[in-house]
Amino acid sequence: MSVTVQAKAQMTAQMTAQMTANPDLGSRAFVTGMVRPDGTLVADELYTVGERLGFTVHQIRLVLARLVDDGSFTQEGRGRRAVLRTTERYAALVEPERGWLRLAYLQDEGAAPWDGRWRLVAFSIDEERRAARNALRELLHAMAAAPLAGGLYVHANELGAEVAAEADRLGVADHVTIARATELEVGGRSEPAAVAAHLWPLDRIADGYREFVATFGPDARSRAVGDPLDELARGFELVAAFRRCSEADPLLPPELLPARWPGVGARDVLRRCSARIARARTAAGVPALFSRFDRLFDELHDH
Repeated sequence: MSVTVQAKAQMTAQMTAQMTANPDLGSRAFVTGMVRPDGTLVADELYTVGERLGFTVHQIRLVLARLVDDGSFTQEGRGRRAVLRTTERYAALVEPERGWLRLAYLQDEGAAPWDGRWRLVAFSIDEERRAARNALRELLHAMAAAPLAGGLYVHANELGAEVAAEADRLGVADHVTIARATELEVGGRSEPAAVAAHLWPLDRIADGYREFVATFGPDARSRAVGDPLDELARGFELVAAFRRCSEADPLLPPELLPARWPGVGARDVLRRCSARIARARTAAGVPALFSRFDRLFDELHDH
């Protein structure tokens, strides 16, 4: 059964509110989500589906121009006849997200146990190289490493390779130290789970996951498939909501998390909803929104 007109209007209003609050984020996520598995982006598909989901032509054009300008895409043709292709830069931006999700699902399956070692990153970079210092700090924040002191960060997962590569690219490798430790005491806490609960906002993250499950859990349990473009709209809302509730999650190993961690259930809902939406898209021959998630789930199934 198709989504009702009232529900669709409500959904569109929610997405419009999100885009009004941060128009670049919403429209950019939609545009990159429309990339086909072969790395192409067909402008006609993009505008057709985008208009159905409530994006304006101006928003889409602006995002496309920025993605071409920053080297993420190359473009052939103009207007609706344009075809864009991803570059190595785009792959470098997208792959970390897929790697993050892959690790999460492996942890959920018990296939990525913690080795009992904390990863420490320290750097001391002078004011003359402030841009490099800020870039390194932004990377660590993006990886959800917890600050212990000025220029000192910690995580339970391996992050040395990414940090070392970025430090080398920025020309500050000599100012960065990466270490591993089996013991860590923070604020008088030394038991690993207690340290984790002190360093990361686990209660807030858990609340976000529970809200996601409450909102999209009924979709995951339903076998009914609606109109394909309605499913695309719901798919965009699903992915946007999952990103919001998971963006602060450091993906700590299960050994460091509270029992019955709701992130596991949220990722199960994401997987089941994505599979249902993918079936609807395939049956109707419509473009695959966020098809990179489809590929990730296929890889995990083969694992």
